[in-house]
Amino acid sequence: MAQQAAAAKAQRAPQNPAANMLLSFAQQNKPEDIERILEASKMELRWGALDPSEGNSVGQTALHVACLWGNFEAAECLVRNKVGRAKHVCTMLLQRFGSAESRAVHDGF
Repeated sequence: MAQQAAAAKAQRAPQNPAANMLLSFAQQNKPEDIERILEASKMELRWGALDPSEGNSVGQTALHVACLWGNFEAAECLVRNKVGRAKHVCTMLLQRFGSAESRAVHDGF
Protein backbone atom coordinates (compact mmCIF):
# COMPACT_ATOMS: atom_id res chain seq x y z
CA MET A 1 0.00 0.00 0.00
CA ALA A 2 2.82 2.41 0.87
CA GLN A 3 4.51 1.66 -2.45
CA GLN A 4 1.31 2.54 -4.33
CA ALA A 5 1.02 5.84 -2.46
CA ALA A 6 4.67 6.69 -3.20
CA ALA A 7 4.19 5.83 -6.88
CA ALA A 8 1.07 7.99 -7.10
CA LYS A 9 2.89 10.89 -5.43
CA ALA A 10 5.81 10.56 -7.83
CA GLN A 11 3.43 10.66 -10.80
CA ARG A 12 1.94 13.95 -9.57
CA ALA A 13 5.30 15.64 -8.99
CA PRO A 14 6.53 17.86 -11.82
CA GLN A 15 8.84 16.04 -14.20
CA ASN A 16 10.08 19.19 -15.89
CA PRO A 17 12.91 21.02 -14.03
CA ALA A 18 11.37 24.33 -15.09
CA ALA A 19 8.12 23.41 -13.30
CA ASN A 20 10.05 22.77 -10.09
CA MET A 21 11.82 26.11 -10.49
CA LEU A 22 8.52 27.90 -11.08
CA LEU A 23 7.08 26.40 -7.89
CA SER A 24 10.23 27.40 -6.00
CA PHE A 25 10.14 30.97 -7.32
CA ALA A 26 6.48 31.25 -6.30
CA GLN A 27 7.33 30.09 -2.77
CA GLN A 28 10.26 32.49 -2.54
CA ASN A 29 8.28 35.44 -3.93
CA LYS A 30 10.56 36.06 -6.92
CA PRO A 31 8.35 37.64 -9.60
CA GLU A 32 11.33 38.65 -11.78
CA ASP A 33 12.50 35.04 -11.91
CA ILE A 34 8.94 33.89 -12.61
CA GLU A 35 8.80 36.30 -15.56
CA ARG A 36 12.13 35.02 -16.88
CA ILE A 37 11.23 31.34 -16.66
CA LEU A 38 7.83 31.90 -18.28
CA GLU A 39 9.43 33.89 -21.10
CA ALA A 40 12.12 31.22 -21.62
CA SER A 41 9.42 28.58 -21.66
CA LYS A 42 7.48 30.45 -24.33
CA MET A 43 10.58 30.39 -26.47
CA GLU A 44 11.26 26.75 -25.47
CA LEU A 45 14.93 27.55 -24.98
CA ARG A 46 16.24 25.26 -22.28
CA TRP A 47 13.68 22.87 -20.90
CA GLY A 48 11.08 22.51 -23.57
CA ALA A 49 7.48 23.38 -23.02
CA LEU A 50 6.50 24.30 -19.48
CA ASP A 51 2.99 23.71 -18.25
CA PRO A 52 2.63 26.46 -15.61
CA SER A 53 -0.48 24.78 -14.25
CA GLU A 54 1.53 21.67 -13.38
CA GLY A 55 1.27 21.00 -9.66
CA ASN A 56 3.58 19.73 -6.98
CA SER A 57 3.26 16.34 -5.30
CA VAL A 58 0.00 17.40 -3.61
CA GLY A 59 -1.41 19.11 -6.67
CA GLN A 60 -0.65 22.74 -5.74
CA THR A 61 0.19 24.97 -8.69
CA ALA A 62 2.64 27.86 -8.55
CA LEU A 63 -0.29 30.21 -7.98
CA HIS A 64 -1.52 28.11 -5.06
CA VAL A 65 1.98 28.09 -3.56
CA ALA A 66 2.36 31.87 -3.91
CA CYS A 67 -0.99 32.43 -2.19
CA LEU A 68 -0.30 29.94 0.58
CA TRP A 69 3.01 31.62 1.39
CA GLY A 70 1.45 35.08 1.25
CA ASN A 71 3.54 36.15 -1.73
CA PHE A 72 1.36 38.74 -3.40
CA GLU A 73 3.97 39.89 -5.93
CA ALA A 74 4.56 36.35 -7.18
CA ALA A 75 0.81 35.64 -7.30
CA GLU A 76 0.12 38.86 -9.16
CA CYS A 77 2.89 38.03 -11.66
CA LEU A 78 1.41 34.58 -12.29
CA VAL A 79 -2.10 35.98 -12.76
CA ARG A 80 -0.80 38.73 -15.05
CA ASN A 81 0.86 36.03 -17.17
CA LYS A 82 -2.41 34.08 -17.32
CA VAL A 83 -1.06 31.23 -15.20
CA GLY A 84 -3.90 29.55 -13.35
CA ARG A 85 -6.38 32.26 -14.23
CA ALA A 86 -9.47 31.32 -12.33
CA LYS A 87 -11.75 33.64 -10.46
CA HIS A 88 -11.79 31.38 -7.39
CA VAL A 89 -8.01 31.70 -7.10
CA CYS A 90 -8.29 35.46 -7.35
CA THR A 91 -10.94 35.32 -4.65
CA MET A 92 -8.43 33.41 -2.53
CA LEU A 93 -5.92 36.19 -3.20
CA LEU A 94 -8.43 38.80 -2.12
CA GLN A 95 -9.26 36.91 1.06
CA ARG A 96 -5.59 36.38 1.84
CA PHE A 97 -4.35 39.90 1.18
CA GLY A 98 -7.45 42.09 1.29
CA SER A 99 -5.58 44.91 -0.44
CA ALA A 100 -6.59 47.33 -3.15
CA GLU A 101 -4.16 45.53 -5.48
CA SER A 102 -5.78 42.15 -4.96
CA ARG A 103 -9.24 43.76 -5.39
CA ALA A 104 -8.11 45.11 -8.77
CA VAL A 105 -6.85 41.69 -9.85
CA HIS A 106 -10.10 40.07 -8.71
CA ASP A 107 -12.30 42.64 -10.38
CA GLY A 108 -10.40 42.18 -13.65
CA PHE A 109 -12.13 38.82 -14.14
